[in-house]
Amino acid sequence: GGGICQVSSTLYNAVLMANLKIVDRSSHAWPSSYVDEGRDATVDWGSIDFKFENNTDFQIFIVAYWDPSDSTCHAEIYGKRLPNGEYIRLEREITSRTPTSGVEYVANGELPAGQTNTVRAGHDGVTAVVYKVWYDANGTEIKREEANTTVYRMYAKRVEVGTLLPDGSHAPFD
Repeated sequence: GGGICQVSSTLYNAVLMANLKIVDRSSHAWPSSYVDEGRDATVDWGSIDFKFENNTDFQIFIVAYWDPSDSTCHAEIYGKRLPNGEYIRLEREITSRTPTSGVEYVANGELPAGQTNTVRAGHDGVTAVVYKVWYDANGTEIKREEANTTVYRMYAKRVEVGTLLPDGSHAPFD
């Protein structure tokens, strides 16, 4: 929740465009607002990490920075260029979408009876395929390769319902 995943996602995209080997990448539970579906890489200290390997015979340099003028993260990878002026761009295709539906209600014994609190917005289920697309120096597509297929499941909106009565007891909740 503190923006670390925006940095790892930005680096993930740079790694794909540099044609480096992805060792370990996990998506978020639902799509992020700052990157296209399927182009995210979540991290969670001690359990989930984004890992890649320099599988070239040359050293690489990673330059990462934040631009305060528009609050964006940037990552650049320098190493041996692709041959003949070739370059890689990423394309994303949504192959399915399941609209969110329903509301999940959960009891909150600390919230006064009758009050509600939305703790999670609903999120559509989405399947996205990301492609690495190679172009020649003239901008003509020469190759296309699937980088990943990401499946985000659908999440219903979650609302807490207060059960705390004025006398300190709790109202029934079903």
